Amino acid sequence: ELRHLRHEALLDVIPGGTAFGASSHSEVAAAPAPMDQVKSAPVGLYVRTRPERTLFEFAEPITVEIKLENQTEAAMIVPHMLKPEFGLMEILIRNPRGQVQPYAPLFKLCGEARYQELPPGEKLFESVFLGYGAQGFTFQEPGEYQIWAIYTAGGLRLRSNVLHIRVAYPQSRDEEQMAVY
Repeated sequence: ELRHLRHEALLDVIPGGTAFGASSHSEVAAAPAPMDQVKSAPVGLYVRTRPERTLFEFAEPITVEIKLENQTEAAMIVPHMLKPEFGLMEILIRNPRGQVQPYAPLFKLCGEARYQELPPGEKLFESVFLGYGAQGFTFQEPGEYQIWAIYTAGGLRLRSNVLHIRVAYPQSRDEEQMAVY
């Protein structure tokens, strides 16, 4: 029971989340109802760096901004939980070798979902630090990376744009030594 509470998807363990018995370990069940009204509505999900740039020095911390935008003519109720720590947002990173890895945050956040009305044309923003996670340093080697996000809530699954960034090679012997350790 404790293993289930600590390691299952957030919506499977919070009150008001997935209906009892609706999910199993092999399938993903629908989330709470508030976003059900927008299943077919245009909702934008975007990833970008702030300030916008594509080249980062070796070992420079990298933070991205996630933006959820209501592109409909009507207001909608959305969970304001854009950080990956809540479990609704997944950030995927393709490294220079072509391997795709999900970003694993250092910890998971538990709590009651905070819903908010998002009027037409309005946006929600969240900054996410990607430089270090549960699997260590995210950008360990120089080269091109691709970053995108997937947001799942209320039966809606959104995929963001793909952000292309480049991590430069070490510029000094000290930086190269740091890369080894």
